[in-house]
Amino acid sequence: MILSIEEAREALRVDDEENDSIVNGLLASIDAYIKGATGLAYADPATAHPVAKQAARLLLVQWFDHPDSYVGSRMTGLEYGVNALLTQLQYLPEDANGKPCRSEAPPNNTTEKKRRKRR
Repeated sequence: MILSIEEAREALRVDDEENDSIVNGLLASIDAYIKGATGLAYADPATAHPVAKQAARLLLVQWFDHPDSYVGSRMTGLEYGVNALLTQLQYLPEDANGKPCRSEAPPNNTTEKKRRKRR
């Protein structure tokens, strides 16, 4: 997990456990989203990079406050911010503890899109 439930409650400005089941589901989805976008996974919130945590907080607040939101083809300022953070994560050489983030090159989404078109 990138964010702990306590960090999530703080980001959402909630004090009680009433929405924990919803928040835990969102946290799992956010982890999968960030892993799919960057190739990076974090097992423990203590080792998650601060940039990953910020991207996770932005997504959490958006998805919690607007669960039915769909932007379509136009990007909002929030999406630009999340995309910028995810791009930074793809190219970070080290995690929050100074260990290498990955042993391989970051995913090249352009190359992958070209491969899909050829099929």
